[in-house]
Amino acid sequence: MKTLADFKRDAASGKIKLELVERYGKTGEEIPERIRGIRTVSRINTVAIFLANEDGVESELRFDSAKLVEYDGKSLTIYERGERDLTEQEQKILADWQKIEDDYYKQNPYGNSYWKRKDYFKRCPCPWLSGYETVRGKYYNYKGKILDNQVRGNAILKYNVYAQ
Repeated sequence: MKTLADFKRDAASGKIKLELVERYGKTGEEIPERIRGIRTVSRINTVAIFLANEDGVESELRFDSAKLVEYDGKSLTIYERGERDLTEQEQKILADWQKIEDDYYKQNPYGNSYWKRKDYFKRCPCPWLSGYETVRGKYYNYKGKILDNQVRGNAILKYNVYAQ
């Protein structure tokens, strides 16, 4: 198995082309026409490569985390970030916040804890628990789970890789 860095090197060398064969479980005619077919790598940067179709129309293939990419030289698979359970540390931080919030509303029944919450999670070791934004590849989704770029979810894009 090769790494994302290997894939980027191969892509930058101009020696490979990609063909999207599956997108969110859809194949063949179900894939939008503008991203079908064998496409060339038109440019590359640190977080993405750009693929051009025969008409020169580009689309971006972004990499959120190397853990979400599987490459073997013949195929490329991109995964969505996966869900995981909270760690003990994350559970404790949320429990501590709940106590702070409960105390706040006892003293201010008509108050709004938004800024207090923002400040608390900004200063804590797990700022993604605020649920407002993705931080360090993690996001708390209020279903009691963490969406994490270090955990593979479902395969969302599958490409065939052709060496030139």
